[in-house]
Amino acid sequence: MAEVVQRHLEDMLSEFEQAKRIGLFTEAEIKKIVRTRRRHEYKIIRRTKEKECYLDYIKYETHLLKLVQLRREKLKLGRINKKNEIDLSIKRRIERLFRSACHRFKKDVNLWLTFIEFLKKQHDYSTASSTFTSALHTHGNKYWLWIMAAKFEFETMVSPSSARSLFQRALRIMPQEKKLWLEYFKFELLYVELVQKRQAVLDRTKQEIENNEEDAVLQGKIVEIVFHNAQTTIENDPTFICSFVKILYEFSQFSFVESFIDHIYSVLKEKYSSNALAQSLIAQRPLINERKMIDEAAKKEQDVTFMIAILEQQVRENYEQQLNNSTVNKNELWNLYLDFCLQRLSQASDTNKTEVIFFY
Repeated sequence: MAEVVQRHLEDMLSEFEQAKRIGLFTEAEIKKIVRTRRRHEYKIIRRTKEKECYLDYIKYETHLLKLVQLRREKLKLGRINKKNEIDLSIKRRIERLFRSACHRFKKDVNLWLTFIEFLKKQHDYSTASSTFTSALHTHGNKYWLWIMAAKFEFETMVSPSSARSLFQRALRIMPQEKKLWLEYFKFELLYVELVQKRQAVLDRTKQEIENNEEDAVLQGKIVEIVFHNAQTTIENDPTFICSFVKILYEFSQFSFVESFIDHIYSVLKEKYSSNALAQSLIAQRPLINERKMIDEAAKKEQDVTFMIAILEQQVRENYEQQLNNSTVNKNELWNLYLDFCLQRLSQASDTNKTEVIFFY
């Protein structure tokens, strides 16, 4: 045990020598660092290992790294001066400690996330990417971790193919996880946005774009496939289907969005013609994008209250039309209609609004 600790401390000699030579630490401070590291090293090589011992060591080294960076600025040593021998040496030690801790306590997902966050702060994105992969080997049943990893690949690594691969792998493992489908759907829409921006930068003509293999992406074909697979995998859930509409409204700048929304509502209407909840959601269609419409109306200084009253009237007319549908359970639909009215009533800010809801 003592030999292992001594070997680790000897590996730090170059780091200590350079820190002393350029004036980062005094000899007394270096001796204190050696004593502290020795104590931590003994703790992490004990037969019975505790996670807290690793975390304490990591915390100490992280604070030490910050101190080094502060003293560099104060002493005006520059960012390059012996940085490999000192700063990077400390970073590698922290990484080594994290790896060892994650290996021994692999079921602690928060430990993995802390490691990844450290790597991101150090701008070591490639290592963060591989660490996500390692974490998923143990925590592959956590859908949110797959989403985090996919978003990291797309937003930070700028690798849509890697992000797509992660989403698809996750869905093979957890095909009934709704959040995964919705996030995958949103990712493909973000990818359309990315391709559009790329085309704008390249300044291609319409003819060139039509002949380009990315044309299917720009027309929303991949997005349609994701929706189709989602709604055929997760059945008997009209609310889930409507969730896709809400996401689509975030991308209303795309030419295919309106027709796609029409398609989704046609799926609701045909596939769930006797489902009261589905018909209720169809009736509420005029208000599904209410928040955005209110914001836009306010910017244009339009009468928001009157606009909402008109939309609510459309919803009521839709409900009345649906209630004439002989295939729908009318008691169920009436209850949903009443729930809608009560919900709008709870949101009403004044008596006039309340009167509008029921008597317009």
